[in-house]
Amino acid sequence: MPLRDGYVFQAGNTDHGTELWRTDGTAEGTVLLRDIRPGPAGSFPLSLTSTLNGRLLFAADDGTHGQELWVTDGTQAGTTLLRDILPGAASGSPFGFFTMADGSVLFSAQGEDFNAELWRSDGTAEGTRLLKELVPGTVGSFPGAFTPLPDGRAVFTAYDPAAGGQLWITDGTTDGTRPIATTPNAEGISEPLSLTALGDGRILFQGSGPLPQTEIWVTDGTAEGTSRLIGLPPGELPFYGSPDFTPLGGGRAVFYADNGTEGRALWGTDGTPGGTGLLRQFGSGYSGQGPQELTALGNGRAIFAAGDAEHGIEAWITDGTAAGTGLLRDIMPGAQSSAPANFKALGDGRMLFTAQQALEDSGELWVTDGTAEGTSLLIALPAGARFAADMVPTGDGGALFSAVTEEAGREMWFTDGTTAGTRLVADIAPGKDGAFPGGFTALPAAMTVDREPPILASGFDPAFYLAQNPDVLAAGADALSHYQAFGWAERRDPNTLFSVEYYLNQNPDVAAAAVEPLAHYTTSGWREGRDPSLGFDSDAYLAANPDVAAAGLEPLLHYLQFGQAEGRAITAATPHATGPQDPLVDAGFYFAGNADVAASGQDPSSHYHAFGWREGRDPNAFFDSSFYLEANPDVAAAGVDPLRHYAENGWREGRDPGAAFGTDAYLAANPDVTAAGLNPLMHYLLHGAAEGREVFPA
Repeated sequence: MPLRDGYVFQAGNTDHGTELWRTDGTAEGTVLLRDIRPGPAGSFPLSLTSTLNGRLLFAADDGTHGQELWVTDGTQAGTTLLRDILPGAASGSPFGFFTMADGSVLFSAQGEDFNAELWRSDGTAEGTRLLKELVPGTVGSFPGAFTPLPDGRAVFTAYDPAAGGQLWITDGTTDGTRPIATTPNAEGISEPLSLTALGDGRILFQGSGPLPQTEIWVTDGTAEGTSRLIGLPPGELPFYGSPDFTPLGGGRAVFYADNGTEGRALWGTDGTPGGTGLLRQFGSGYSGQGPQELTALGNGRAIFAAGDAEHGIEAWITDGTAAGTGLLRDIMPGAQSSAPANFKALGDGRMLFTAQQALEDSGELWVTDGTAEGTSLLIALPAGARFAADMVPTGDGGALFSAVTEEAGREMWFTDGTTAGTRLVADIAPGKDGAFPGGFTALPAAMTVDREPPILASGFDPAFYLAQNPDVLAAGADALSHYQAFGWAERRDPNTLFSVEYYLNQNPDVAAAAVEPLAHYTTSGWREGRDPSLGFDSDAYLAANPDVAAAGLEPLLHYLQFGQAEGRAITAATPHATGPQDPLVDAGFYFAGNADVAASGQDPSSHYHAFGWREGRDPNAFFDSSFYLEANPDVAAAGVDPLRHYAENGWREGRDPGAAFGTDAYLAANPDVTAAGLNPLMHYLLHGAAEGREVFPA
């Protein structure tokens, strides 16, 4: 039975070398797509990358033009050289392909000056051009590690010969491509690695700071929003310094690292220094027992391989907390290891992986839903066969993978999750040598604009969702189904102007009801004056567009489908406090001074007392958190909330909240306030300012 979508991949045999092939999951539907370099040498196609126009970009060498940029629509006629970036037999060597939210692809390539710089392609020859020479001169910048932000921009790294690797940001235009900070920036960051989107507008990365150690940083794409989370001793990170950040959704991630004391261990972070810490230690002295292959399952969980003396190396699961981290199942009971590997999320809450129940087993495919009872053997390959890499879920409960057998060598297989449905697809290279297939990539037919409108009637934007969530795209999952089943609970956004986190934080009744937020907004929320994000005021849009209001149209959907193209303006929303308010926390002041809090819609009082004071944020115009802690080392040493200390004790002890407000001076100037035993700063904020009372500096 053919697969729902066609897949393109690379494979080789003695007649053609390694070339581009296509399969529908059947032997008769597996064909050579094009012999790009005729003869046995092979063109070695690499980096198959989807665009939103239903085609794939890739790099290949036809033997005449060197390794250059090619494109395919899945047909022989539609597989062509797109552009000879470095004309002649030399190679432009395009690599690091990344699909932007608008469907264009960014990549690194070397032009006629032989310097690797930033290029952009829309899938046409005329639309393929040098976007920007990031580092003018004779040394290329080698841009790469493109990582998406929710607003459609991407953060990436580029090499500067004077300062090493640096962070850049781009919106896909020349003017919108710039360094995040000067080089070196104020913090002295260099060599950023392992960029990973948290899904809430922030990106984790590993960098070297001014101290002689490897550090973990976070950025929102701005210099002021780039800060250090935690430092690790030199040389202690596994796999040459990569902590393997794995996002869980909701702004949280897990990673593994060695801080010099606990050995290689599992760590978690919410993107703040206080929320970054050790989750579980797996022992020092044998790094192979530490966490490996951290892979997001969905619904805020990740599965990984790890070992201890009691169980050997087995599958573990975590929700990003110490209490929620534990052994998933001891597949090979006792101290021996089942050696789980090749974890691949199916996109439906399940995950495939390989393991062995006995030492003599060669290849077993397992499935798990994240519970011990839901972890079971799917199929065992025939005797003498074993799984290889490149297992790719096909989006219909099955998976393509490569496996090695004595009879056929390494070839392409398919499984529908049953023993009867597990089979060799095609023997591309007859005999024992094998074709070594890999790079299985679905033709992006489901993403073509002529088959599916950019914005569905529900307000869901499938193209945006897949571009912002490459794990969903790689899993071959249906974008809308994934969002409805898992995405919104993981705080993934359904379109450019709907923030799940903002909507749920600003509407605690919706969060408490555990209903899907976009559906709530489209059915009733907009009529109740609720706003989908900080960037869109529903009532303001209707007021500015009486035709939309008169027609009873949902404002956000109208803007996304029509208003934006018609040039209609939108107004930023005004977030509001949502919980019991501390009178010393000025909500308007706090939102205005903390754009990230405003964008997330978090309650200002709750945020300040939970996180803000630790991050040096100020709750009102007269209380300076850093000033108060520096002026009162006893309070700082006690590690207590400075605002609460001032409200309960500090003002009575004559302590000043900041340089702009003298506690004793205000009380001396206002004997009625003193006689009533009132907190002077609270009185001024609630009454004194409106009454025209004077304040005095500390």
